[in-house]
Amino acid sequence: MSCLICAENFNGTSRKVSRCEFCEFEACLSCCKTFILNEPVAKCMAPDCNKEWTRKFLVKTCGQTFVTKPLKKHREEVLYDKERSLLPATQPYVEKHNRLRQLQKEVIKIDEERKRLAERKLMIRDEIMQLRDTEPENRVVFTRACPANCRGFLNTQLKCGLCNIWACAECHEVKGETRDAEHVCNPETVATVKLLAADTKGCPTCHTKIHKIDGCDQMWCTMCHTAFSWRSGKIETKIHNPHYYEYMRNQSATGEIPRENECPQVLTHMTARQIRQKAVTGIPYENVNADMRSIETVIQKIIHLEEVELTGVFKQIDEVAANRELRVDYMRGITDETRFKTLLQRNEKNIQKRREIRNIFQMVVTAATDVILRLNNSLLQRVHLKVVFENFLKEIQGIRKYANEELTEVTKTYKCTPIALSYDMTLGKADK
Repeated sequence: MSCLICAENFNGTSRKVSRCEFCEFEACLSCCKTFILNEPVAKCMAPDCNKEWTRKFLVKTCGQTFVTKPLKKHREEVLYDKERSLLPATQPYVEKHNRLRQLQKEVIKIDEERKRLAERKLMIRDEIMQLRDTEPENRVVFTRACPANCRGFLNTQLKCGLCNIWACAECHEVKGETRDAEHVCNPETVATVKLLAADTKGCPTCHTKIHKIDGCDQMWCTMCHTAFSWRSGKIETKIHNPHYYEYMRNQSATGEIPRENECPQVLTHMTARQIRQKAVTGIPYENVNADMRSIETVIQKIIHLEEVELTGVFKQIDEVAANRELRVDYMRGITDETRFKTLLQRNEKNIQKRREIRNIFQMVVTAATDVILRLNNSLLQRVHLKVVFENFLKEIQGIRKYANEELTEVTKTYKCTPIALSYDMTLGKADK
């Protein structure tokens, strides 16, 4: 057999068969590596699939050396380009840092003249606290990079907030240090600016100019990975959890997912009370009270997982905000380009790890909620409690086993501290 991309015959080394983890598409290892290192995202080459490959799959298919060396270097460049596109939105934070630094110097001076400037000192400290506790105002919009190449961006008045130069409204080139500075435009540049203004719109997150040819209303910014409406300019989001769908398909004989198109169900502490009250009408057995306590504990742990873990340590991560301080330091010149790339790659790896763990926990909550509410509904009739309770606990342990297997894979992939769910669904460190 030969590779569909390069037409070379498969072998057991550089051109061994590499199959997509989501579909049946096959190509040789050499073509897969070449494709990965020339794309912003490591994904399947099949147009009908086009799904992003996981780090676990990349390590297994391409090897740890490929992931930690050429792919790591490639990701640094991709992430660097992506974060550069977010620099306009970061400029308010740079100005905030500069203002804080200036005010703190004034505080030191005021301390030396405490008696004479006591009132001034108090006012500045109040302003410092206000700056620390508030976000920059969203109405400040930055339109494009400063033509003076200072790492800053022009606001709607075409003034750079970093180097304070003014740009021309017609050709967007540097005018000077004042708005009224003398300047002569290049006619060709003016024509180009008018053409771009008519055919493009700015991304609502990073303000990168995007051109729409045809297709649906939803646009996708390749720089900061934001989906938005071309008509309204509003950001659009939709989140999927691959672990839940994989688990439910594995449990289903037909491969169908029962709740894929249904509204999510809610689990509360009242659910445990309802189950205990309904169980009174069932046919009892010797260990019914012990199993009932186990069921109540499981419900408590699932609620804790959803309301504490998924809203705390493993909450949904805002990737734009996560790299904000790194961008601030880069724009202020504290961090150079090499260090900036390294920190971005390191931050991305940590975000990916936390996202994968969050998806696993979300799967546990969703699947366990299905099982618990199904148990609650089954007790509406007189049933043999032993059979019902034992089947329930068996299903819960199946969910726990699958989750722990996935958590183990995360530990291997990211070489991090192992965590696991215990028999009663308590989250803790895994046994080595």
